Amino acid sequence: MGVKCSKIFTDDEVRYFITDEKIWEKYAKFKNNQITQMKVTKMGKNYVNCPHPDCEEIMIVEHALFDDFCLECECGHQFCARCKNIGWHRIEECKKV
Repeated sequence: MGVKCSKIFTDDEVRYFITDEKIWEKYAKFKNNQITQMKVTKMGKNYVNCPHPDCEEIMIVEHALFDDFCLECECGHQFCARCKNIGWHRIEECKKV
């Protein structure tokens, strides 16, 4: 059985250990994305994380758009809303992809 830690670190404590600015920015963006996801979920809406490597964008999507819709994140990456595969394709092709 693994060790469980009940300590929740503050941002100041985390910042003490993360000295690389790029890593700190990535941590801050990840934390903000988690907060956004929790808020959106409580509102009863859907969110989708961009599946492209190194992309951390979150999109709020109306449920009806999951049927047959090409999503594009703010970085310009396109992917299938249903199966989350990179690159858009017809909905009938989800199973093949």
